[in-house]
Amino acid sequence: PPMALHSATAHPALASKFILAAPQSPSGWPAARVIALAKSLAADRRLDIDPARIIVTGVSMGGAGVWSAAARAGDIEFAAAVPVCGAGRVDAEALDGVPVWAFHGANDVVVPVGITDGAV
Repeated sequence: PPMALHSATAHPALASKFILAAPQSPSGWPAARVIALAKSLAADRRLDIDPARIIVTGVSMGGAGVWSAAARAGDIEFAAAVPVCGAGRVDAEALDGVPVWAFHGANDVVVPVGITDGAV
């Protein structure tokens, strides 16, 4: 969807029904930064974001940030967490109450699939 939105080829309902924030980082996403970004976007009244519908997702290092942020969210409640091949230590108990839809390829040669398997 990001490219389809950018090129205006996405279905019109997609362009008006959600906001996608996809920041990049060469060094990973600490939970505090992910949570601060979500809070900042939710607080911006111009965006009209329903805080109860914020979903956090990321790939690889971003997936690690997803696991970490969802476990440490504190006063922001993510509607769901969608880590994709996320690395790092997962505190499954801290994720209690957060719906998780985790993806990880069995042939991943960078991040062991056992991390995701163990978390779910």
